[in-house]
Amino acid sequence: MKMKEILFFGMAGSAGFVTDVAIVWFLTLRQINPLAAQAAAFSVAVIITWYINRRFTFNQHASKNRLHEFGKYLAANIFGAIITNGIYAFLVIKIALFSRNPVLAVFVGATAGLLFNFISLKWFVFRT
Repeated sequence: MKMKEILFFGMAGSAGFVTDVAIVWFLTLRQINPLAAQAAAFSVAVIITWYINRRFTFNQHASKNRLHEFGKYLAANIFGAIITNGIYAFLVIKIALFSRNPVLAVFVGATAGLLFNFISLKWFVFRT
């Protein structure tokens, strides 16, 4: 594992997290269901993080076939999303603190999916 990969993965994740939080916050303020807000936010965050990870984190292993690579990236992130969004949904549905503050649930879920996502990107999508 290279320090550069960890640094850029963290930057990509941070950009995805800020995107996720901003969209959830914006939509829930407009009375959009928190689960629907998270689904929309996740979709945008995946595109942003793919670009950053492809361009900076794992650039030496980026595929010439962007569509195929994005498909693998999306598949890896769907599994990560099961972890991330499963925790998010559980917290928002079952715990009042998180129901009132869904952005906190985004933080907890995103943190849980972090390790899974790094490993799956490094060994499945951008195989090194």
